[in-house]
Amino acid sequence: MALDFDGVICASAPGDDDIAGRGPIPGALESLRFLLSRYAVFVLTARDVKEVIPWLNSYGFATDSDNGGPTWTLRDQLLVTNRKIPADIYLDDKAIRFWNWEQSMDQIERFSGGV
Repeated sequence: MALDFDGVICASAPGDDDIAGRGPIPGALESLRFLLSRYAVFVLTARDVKEVIPWLNSYGFATDSDNGGPTWTLRDQLLVTNRKIPADIYLDDKAIRFWNWEQSMDQIERFSGGV
């Protein structure tokens, strides 16, 4: 299971790239702990993983940095990566669900404001 970091785990602040002073999204920490008890979970982020790991560690999560392996199967710690690896579920606050191209193009137009 892949989870986005900004806007899903860590609160986003438009224009603020510093995560040090930001807290978690309400319910994120409890949900992460529950998910880790049942699934292999990794955090997929566009950020440098060296920024995200200390943030997660400060909330008591065991983490591993991207080891370059093709999959993630450990349930007791979070992998933090900026590489898309296979997962059954991708949870992201800025995602569009693909069903077909007509629906996708319509959603892209609505999401982007027709730009």
